Amino acid sequence: MKITISEKPSCLDIEVSQAGNRRSQLIAAFEHCQQGSCNCPANLPHAVNSFEIETIEDGVKLQLNAKEGEVIDRSHIEACLRFTLKQRH
Repeated sequence: MKITISEKPSCLDIEVSQAGNRRSQLIAAFEHCQQGSCNCPANLPHAVNSFEIETIEDGVKLQLNAKEGEVIDRSHIEACLRFTLKQRH
């Protein structure tokens, strides 16, 4: 799998590609996070205002939008991604 994170002033764009047969498992895990029931030890940061999920051909795209005046800590998101990818095989 390949993970690409692009930072913008008010959001993070994340693409998990080359997911193969794990794509549906990843989507389910990210949907749990989107609903606030994430199993990640870092949890979704308080700075996140919205969490969008888009299915792509070989993976998943996520967009995390920050609350006004907040910054999403990329290191927290990277820790959550590592945890999620380890747990989902």
